[in-house]
Amino acid sequence: SAEHPDGSLTGYKSPGGGSRALRSQLGLLKRSLETLPLTQLEPQTGDFVSASMGLQASAIGSAKHGYLVYVHVALPGKLKNMPLDEFRQPIAEASLTMQLPEGKYQVFLLDPRSGSKTELEVISSRGGPVTLPLPTFRTDTALLLIRQ
Repeated sequence: SAEHPDGSLTGYKSPGGGSRALRSQLGLLKRSLETLPLTQLEPQTGDFVSASMGLQASAIGSAKHGYLVYVHVALPGKLKNMPLDEFRQPIAEASLTMQLPEGKYQVFLLDPRSGSKTELEVISSRGGPVTLPLPTFRTDTALLLIRQ
């Protein structure tokens, strides 16, 4: 609300309202998209990215600037009658394979739940498949790769 721009209002009764967690999550998305030139990003289709362990992965980006990759557990068509705990189990030892153009990329781990961003490593590609191990996560995670 206007009286609580930091998201500290917790006693609201209507839908929406925003919380500190939501503001943190949206802030992470905003900062991540500002890192890459939004008007030059394109969906990466085909075999650009794949994830192990039956996880789903999608990416946007450009060869010139870098990529934003989102990874999540595969969800069935209807969640209405399913216990949410089935989708909140820790995912360990998963990996991501990307067809990266030649170059060096600074990799950041983005936690969609907490809104945190962690610098991981600089990777090199000779133009082709690059496999990255993913740290343990729950439900979903994201990677930001900035071309150096």
